[in-house]
Amino acid sequence: MALRRFKLGTREIDLDNREVRDSSGGVAALTANEVGLLTVLADQSGQVVDRQQLLVEGLGYRKALQTRAIDQAIWRLRKKIEDEPERPVHLRSE
Repeated sequence: MALRRFKLGTREIDLDNREVRDSSGGVAALTANEVGLLTVLADQSGQVVDRQQLLVEGLGYRKALQTRAIDQAIWRLRKKIEDEPERPVHLRSE
């Protein structure tokens, strides 16, 4: 079971309330898809998670398809949780 509330650097992620709080008190809302992805990623913390698992478990796809949905969702998440989204520390791709 994934953590429902955790810190990533200077930000606090609260999956139950669907929000990200930064150190200055700013709040960014998380979409249902972003919560799904973060739940899978938190559950697999420190491990590589493949696109198929993110599509099926994180976004609710019935089967893996050729889609850029993961790339777009991860980019939106990076803008909310990374200090420098172009140089991610927490959500890295290989």
